[in-house]
Amino acid sequence: MRVFVNRSVVGVGCGFLNSKDAFLVPRPRTYMFSVLTAILLRHTRVYDGVLMSTGGNSHQRAIERAEKERLNKDQTLRKRPETQQQLPKSISSPIKKSGRPGPKQKRSKLLEYAIIRMGVPFAVSTTGVFLVSTSLFPYGVFFFYLGLALFAIDLQYENSFRGLRPRIRTILVVLYLAIIAAVSHVWIFRPAPFEVTASSTIPQYGPNSVIDGIEWDPNYSDLHFSIKNLTGMDYDGFDAEISTDLIITEIRQLRGLSECKVESSNPSPEVHVQRIEGGQPVGPVDSAPEKYKVIPADRAGRPIFPKFYRIRCEKLPATSQLDFTGALGNVTGSPRAANWVSVTAKFQTSGRNRTETISQCSIGAACRSDGSRQD
Repeated sequence: MRVFVNRSVVGVGCGFLNSKDAFLVPRPRTYMFSVLTAILLRHTRVYDGVLMSTGGNSHQRAIERAEKERLNKDQTLRKRPETQQQLPKSISSPIKKSGRPGPKQKRSKLLEYAIIRMGVPFAVSTTGVFLVSTSLFPYGVFFFYLGLALFAIDLQYENSFRGLRPRIRTILVVLYLAIIAAVSHVWIFRPAPFEVTASSTIPQYGPNSVIDGIEWDPNYSDLHFSIKNLTGMDYDGFDAEISTDLIITEIRQLRGLSECKVESSNPSPEVHVQRIEGGQPVGPVDSAPEKYKVIPADRAGRPIFPKFYRIRCEKLPATSQLDFTGALGNVTGSPRAANWVSVTAKFQTSGRNRTETISQCSIGAACRSDGSRQD
């Protein structure tokens, strides 16, 4: 049984029992009204400001259960996200609590793999690539292959790789090793030799002869040599040092696709001669009939000879050669031909700095910096 009794009605009844007017009502009527009010309060419950009777028969209790289910259903609908758009804003909008951080954004698996797992092998290999292009070539090779090995080890633990068929995994491993071998041959261990051929004679030239821009002296012997690039790559910044078993007094370039600068490693100081008579200079400087040759010497009087001449070219083009001529002197005796020539060259090719050396190549032979020699 639904009893729609507001709290105000119950309050009036209770207030009437406690007021002075209660004594104006005859005793039996007052007692009966108090009993009815107590029974009403005992068998009622409040739902949304409405008193609902909890007593009665099974039909009444079924009605009450239906009413409770309706109320629970209304509360459930308010909590569902699809119904919050239809409900009033005051009901559907959740209360925002300030001071709480938002949800954490997770990195994608690809980004996490690239940064954390591939980052270390990539950094190690990149360090190796940088060092290979410098004078620290052995350390660069070590770090380059270490990074590639770390990447291969990490790949073994990948589920996507382990889930492949054994034949496919074998093919991928062979392909990986083949790529490394190709890069090593083309870039790291690709040979870059050069070849030197030389000849030396004792020519007979008349006085005051100028040969290829060199003022010739009867005590000179000549030196002709060529530096060849037999590969299909340009050698950039070609810087060579040449020496023989005799004193190199001067070297000049004869021909070649690249223009070079030549300079002595130990240039002699410039000396001027002035004739003096009676304490006064006579004639212009360097006009004395005597000819002098300036030879530097150490404190013990031993002559100091230039150890080498330096040849600096912008590049040594592919499959080309540079031709030079020079004059050799022998201050300890009569002129003679040279026995050997040595060349050490520094240059850059294939993104790498190279240093190649030909040591004491016999005159008349063709020597290569990779060790081969043709007499």
